[in-house]
Amino acid sequence: MSYKTNNIVIVGGGSAGWMTAATLIKAFPNKKITVIESKNIPTVGVGESTVFEFADWLHFLDIDKKDFISFTNASFKFGIGFTNFLEEKSDTFYYPFGSPNLNDTVLGLDDWVYLKSIDQSISNKDYVDYYYPQSKCLDTNKVVLEYNENLYPFRPDRDVVYQIDASRFGLWLAEKYAIPKGVTRIYDTITKINGDEHGIKSVITETGLEIFADLFIDCSGFKSILLGSFMKEKFIDTKDILPNNKAWFGPVQYTDKEKELQTFTNCTGLKNGWVWNTPLWSRIGTGYVYSDEFIDDDGALQEFKNHLDSKDMIIYDPDRSKKMEFRKIEIKNGYYERPWVKNVVGIGLAHGFLEPLESTGLFLIHSTLLKLVNALERENVTSWDINGFNKVVIEMFKESFDFVALHYALSKRDDSDYWRSITSKEYPERFYNLVPRYFGYNISCIPIGMDYRPFNFAFTKIDSFKNNKNLKKAIVMSQLIRQNKKQEWDNIINNSVSHYQYLKENYYNEI
Repeated sequence: MSYKTNNIVIVGGGSAGWMTAATLIKAFPNKKITVIESKNIPTVGVGESTVFEFADWLHFLDIDKKDFISFTNASFKFGIGFTNFLEEKSDTFYYPFGSPNLNDTVLGLDDWVYLKSIDQSISNKDYVDYYYPQSKCLDTNKVVLEYNENLYPFRPDRDVVYQIDASRFGLWLAEKYAIPKGVTRIYDTITKINGDEHGIKSVITETGLEIFADLFIDCSGFKSILLGSFMKEKFIDTKDILPNNKAWFGPVQYTDKEKELQTFTNCTGLKNGWVWNTPLWSRIGTGYVYSDEFIDDDGALQEFKNHLDSKDMIIYDPDRSKKMEFRKIEIKNGYYERPWVKNVVGIGLAHGFLEPLESTGLFLIHSTLLKLVNALERENVTSWDINGFNKVVIEMFKESFDFVALHYALSKRDDSDYWRSITSKEYPERFYNLVPRYFGYNISCIPIGMDYRPFNFAFTKIDSFKNNKNLKKAIVMSQLIRQNKKQEWDNIINNSVSHYQYLKENYYNEI
């Protein structure tokens, strides 16, 4: 199989469709790229969080950061917080973006594990404080967004990303980027699909247009009208591991933006799922992700409202939920076995979805798109290109799935049927190799935050460590050096401007 891809049609707008259009028109300005976008499909616009690879994608597009931030009501994101995940009432721990500072350590990340073994009173949260210079930003809502060599290896251009209004994000990509560069937008609804031995030949729209293409990209959301419905690709359901299948959500208006405009997306475990808290400039996006296997929709909504009206919120307001409007969405966890079949590629929800615990939604889109660009760089696409693309994209999806599932697998909660079901699951054997593989990277903050170290990690060496006086002396000396360094980090951040003040003065022009 070999064919050219000079004429590309994207079915569906939204974040996925316009991210696809923007990426392809940037990479291939001479290709004909068309987006068919239905006016009958409303955008969800719940608020969206990105992860650190998002900065690479923005750099690839050469996007004007100032215009992008202000148009999408964006705020800055230094990491992700998790509250009540380890146990029913457990402290927040963080997963910061970036690399740990291992200068002056004896055993690298093992230094902290050794210190924890001899002093169990050390909080698991201290792991992030010990290794990440920017950790104070997560606790104080202060921001450092210019490079400072005294905060090495923290790099704001790489390690700080965004929390954005998803509906405005798609609109910005369409009107400010893709269309001005030559992408054609057609407002219409597809009513018929014509196939041939190569996949899809053309699509017929409600207004009678017949649109032909070399390559069709499915961005039609969970409906997956091309990849799933027409091409009949096999769907891999993952609800046995990730059971959450619904979410209630709604916007929260700020009471005290200085305090509530946090520098991270927070996830709070409830009885039957978890709540996200995504502070944008204009509002807070929040929602309750749950499984209807354990609670019905009305019960979930009431549980969500109880949380919003409780003292667990940054600002206590017992009437908060009465001021809000709530919407419900269905979640379809899983993915199609092949994202690229003949001349059809699924991007975003049309290919697969993981619940939003680790903000993988946009990550899987832009990471898949950059791989698609690699495949399309040759003049003719062959079966080799398609099979290679499928392999790397599915591996990426599986790795993301495993990482999200690990947050549940390591929990010790047993206060509801939901959590008891999760903690009693028999997880696939590969999961037990995940944590050792994660150590040495910033995602080690998740198992540490969940009070877990792998069996072949440093605790197996603790007895020999304790009997090695020279090693103990060296680590204690390293700890003293780190305490001084940590004080320097904290002083820099404490003297920095708040998240709210920085955005107000630099992007939103408010007095």
